[in-house]
Amino acid sequence: MFRDVGQDTKPLIAKIAHSSAGLDLEKLCQKYVDDNEVIGTLYAKSCGIENSWPSLLYLAYKYSPDSKAALLANTNVGGENCHRGSVLGVIMGLGSADGLEDWFSGLQQASIIRQEITRLITQ
Repeated sequence: MFRDVGQDTKPLIAKIAHSSAGLDLEKLCQKYVDDNEVIGTLYAKSCGIENSWPSLLYLAYKYSPDSKAALLANTNVGGENCHRGSVLGVIMGLGSADGLEDWFSGLQQASIIRQEITRLITQ
């Protein structure tokens, strides 16, 4: 069901970050090792997308193509990680070769959700 893109998403994420927020993610990742130095010090942990956009782009770039590592890092830096994580999950799930199928399959209502997604896509 989930598409395996199988490509490095870093260049695309870097381009989006530069055009939408003026960020140089490669330099940011070279300068900082600890995610808490970036998220919470440099960029906000707040929930509004305008404030969390740089943080989630940083995580998507740093942990690309490892979707699970990106989502776990988002959880570990805290703050309003639910909103940030939902957008990050979509970005990582769609653009990552490792995918999130095993996490999705572990949901209690996975089959119902899968049926609903399929219904929405085929309409």
